[in-house]
Amino acid sequence: MKKLCGFLGSLALIAGACSSGGGEQETVAPVVIDDSQQTVSVSLDYEPAEDGFSFENFGGGEAPASLTVNMVRRLYGDHQVCSEVVDNQCTPYPVVLQLIQQANRSMANGLCEGFAVLALRLANDANAISEYQNVADVASMVKEDPRLLSELAYWYTTQFAFEVAEEAEKFLSLTPAQIAQTLSEDFSGASEGSSLGYTLGLYSEAGGHAVTPYSVEQIGDQWRIFIYDSNHPNQERWINIDGDRWSYDLASLNPNDTSGGWSGSTGTLELTPMSARRGPFTCPFCPNDAQTKSGTLLTVATTGDTQIGLRIVDGKNNRLGWFDGEFINEIPNASYRYLISRGTADPVLVYLPPEVETYSADVTQSTSQNPADIVEEPETAEAETQFSLLVLDEERSVQIEAPVTALEEPEESCEDCEPVEDQSLIQWDDDGEVEIEGLEGGTLEIAVEDVAVEIPTDADQDIEFDLEEQDPEEGQEADKLIEIDIVDADSGEILIETEFQTELEEDQAPIEYEITYDADTGELTTEEDQIEAWVASDADYFQAVATGTVEEVLGDTWIEQIQEDQIFLIATDDDDDDDFVWDDFDDDYWDDDFWDPEDYDADFYIEEATEWDDFEGVDDDDPFGDPEPVLIGTELISEEILLRSYTTNSPVISSANTTRTEEYNDAGGTLTETWVDTLWTETTTEIKWEEIQIRKGTTKTFLTGTETSTETIWEDLTETVQKPIQETQTETSWTTEELVATVRDCLWREDNPPEMMTISWTTTQIPKPSGCATPMDPVVTTEQTNQSSVSSSVTTQALDSSDGYWYETTVTETTVTTTYVDTTTTEWTDGFIDIVIGDPYTVDTVSSVTAVQTIDCGLTAGWSGVGDSCVADIDTFGQPDTLVFTIQQTTTLEIVARTDLTCGAWDDPSDYGDPFIKLYDDSTGTLLQQDDDGGCTCGTYEECGESGNCWDSAITRQLEAGTYRLELGIYNQDTNGYYNVTITEVTQP
Repeated sequence: MKKLCGFLGSLALIAGACSSGGGEQETVAPVVIDDSQQTVSVSLDYEPAEDGFSFENFGGGEAPASLTVNMVRRLYGDHQVCSEVVDNQCTPYPVVLQLIQQANRSMANGLCEGFAVLALRLANDANAISEYQNVADVASMVKEDPRLLSELAYWYTTQFAFEVAEEAEKFLSLTPAQIAQTLSEDFSGASEGSSLGYTLGLYSEAGGHAVTPYSVEQIGDQWRIFIYDSNHPNQERWINIDGDRWSYDLASLNPNDTSGGWSGSTGTLELTPMSARRGPFTCPFCPNDAQTKSGTLLTVATTGDTQIGLRIVDGKNNRLGWFDGEFINEIPNASYRYLISRGTADPVLVYLPPEVETYSADVTQSTSQNPADIVEEPETAEAETQFSLLVLDEERSVQIEAPVTALEEPEESCEDCEPVEDQSLIQWDDDGEVEIEGLEGGTLEIAVEDVAVEIPTDADQDIEFDLEEQDPEEGQEADKLIEIDIVDADSGEILIETEFQTELEEDQAPIEYEITYDADTGELTTEEDQIEAWVASDADYFQAVATGTVEEVLGDTWIEQIQEDQIFLIATDDDDDDDFVWDDFDDDYWDDDFWDPEDYDADFYIEEATEWDDFEGVDDDDPFGDPEPVLIGTELISEEILLRSYTTNSPVISSANTTRTEEYNDAGGTLTETWVDTLWTETTTEIKWEEIQIRKGTTKTFLTGTETSTETIWEDLTETVQKPIQETQTETSWTTEELVATVRDCLWREDNPPEMMTISWTTTQIPKPSGCATPMDPVVTTEQTNQSSVSSSVTTQALDSSDGYWYETTVTETTVTTTYVDTTTTEWTDGFIDIVIGDPYTVDTVSSVTAVQTIDCGLTAGWSGVGDSCVADIDTFGQPDTLVFTIQQTTTLEIVARTDLTCGAWDDPSDYGDPFIKLYDDSTGTLLQQDDDGGCTCGTYEECGESGNCWDSAITRQLEAGTYRLELGIYNQDTNGYYNVTITEVTQP
């Protein structure tokens, strides 16, 4: 996961853009241009009066100018946003809902970024404009169009993508003059279609604003950038630049305020190339498998006029925020921004770098850049001022919503004193533990992966939670638990403990839990709601808003979400002007292709990339080089690596205590021996061991331009397991154990007299070995003397009842007779060899080959010609089988259609058909003859009886040489089935 410094910059612009700030600002002196010098101008083909919107910038956050789940899918892709997509309806992760809330709340300050981007995309593109309204140019477009307003909200939200902010930050180090030079060089290629196009961000102490630059003039050493400003439509506006200084007269964030101007120096002008706004983008906080830690983002806003702030102290006691009336930033690489709002209370955004893992944070009723600007209004019973704090990192998100009156102002810190941790609203430790203290009357929501847990707060209770990994089963990933403790604020005693799994079953939708602790009874109540899927098309949502049926279309979960968003929309005096009037729209409007559901997969973004290429028209000299790869999908994988394998044997030998007596006679009849044998049983257990190393990894799919690629990242840590494969074998054998008796000495002794040897003064004879006549297994050799073969075949025709086809079966049997003569050689251990030649004998070997061939008349190869027969298989009345045949000379043919349909079964459903045959001259199509029951051999129906066959058809006719067609049909639609057809030549008329 990439770091969030870029993401921070974009959020700063988002939340503070396009609105009016309170109080004066400290600025550099305005730039005065000497118009008497020579002017060099370069421009895009852009005129604000035609290519800018004619209606003013306004506050969004409510339908149709609001962020929806489908828009977030379009930004980040389904794989980052949705836990599942069914029928193109996305069920989002809980953190996605928090992001949508925060974005919609920030839109209330104005949609200038959306105006700046969309106006440039639509300029001089009649086809693109026609997708929204049937007008000639952007200035002719009317505001009352949900398609247009939702698109403004989408392009506004592209600022949330850190890829967009990363590109913009490349320009923050440029002087204003270098910014102008960059635009001049880009605009000079506009006539050749190689201009990138940019939006321009302006920053001052009063806030941020986005405009569209379209022309640059160089006046001596000075510059002038002409812009389309959505706060001042149909007007020519410009920014004066001199070196590292710039000024913009009449640049108030409020379109109705023309009293002031902005000015600044290096680091307060920012360009964003249009090419950077191509999705999909990487979602830093969406559930994913990235291993790189990101930074932490904290943002707080309020609904009323009370100015609030954030006060941060890290684990090294470095401070960030307002302390003792002085702003302090002691945390390296951290930033603190006021996001100017329409009221007098400005949202605040803080970014902490990845190395800050332990810190405390407080939401305070603090001073701002200019304390004189803060006007504290008395609270009213009608609308209690609320604040919303959102904390995001790569594993957890925490959202706190509560009345401002619930905040306890922490003690001011000093250089010589330690931070008072127990007074901090949030304490975040590097071991994953988070504590929430001193909050009353609001709610705390924790979101991790598939689960969000909402907890109402009480002044007497503190909340602690952390993430714990369960011990995984072998080969499985560790599951995480959200462990939550509700603690007595005074004694520190844990009142209740509970825990929630963060990963649900694969087919289970994400869940929002609400837990309530009753201090009087000590009981914990848990309610759960599954996060429901968003509608496949935003047209369904907007129609529901227009007709007041949102709850019916979206369900209770989304009603609560939308109502909570509306609570935090900042009220202003001119809200009535910003409210969208839902006029009646006919069905054709909502059925337009614009509202068609999209599957936000790799193919969608490849198609989008092609459209972007057409829009940009950038050649190979693109100053930003090749497009960066964007992650569009992840998949967890694992593999097994065989390190080694070995086998262990564990033989167990046992005697069955079984004996037998054998007598062996040598072939010459000279020796008889008697032996006693023992049966032994040996059981061998063989275990084959495989030592396997399992490693896990993640396969990531990237989109680079229009091409997709994959990359597999393997984890360093692996585990080793042994897999035993056990086999058991049992063998038995007889062992000759003891010689009992023998008739005489064996030949071995006679042929080999004992050797004499002298040991001291005694002569000793070598003893005879026991049992020298033990027989060996005979060796048998076989010689083949001759071979003969006999073949025969049998052909049958049969009907297969499963498909109603007739088949011809040919069985060919081959008999092979082989004559053998066996020669047996027996060799004994005493040297005697016996050879026996046996009598000749024969062995017959029979093999059979079966060939099956269909003979269905309706098949191309089902009929071979006159003299053959086939089966007509008719399953639809009026669709007969057809046979076409040719005869070379005048011939009398007999055509017979025979059926197994009995006379009595004609009115009953049957597999057999009632034939009706027709003979045509195929060359002319003339019907020559037809027959229904002319082939019946037993007579009429009455003569044949119910069990007889009286439905056969037959035609006998003399035909001249030519081509003929026989149509094989049935009598009517109730007599479908099959029957046999034979065409034979009649030799005797």
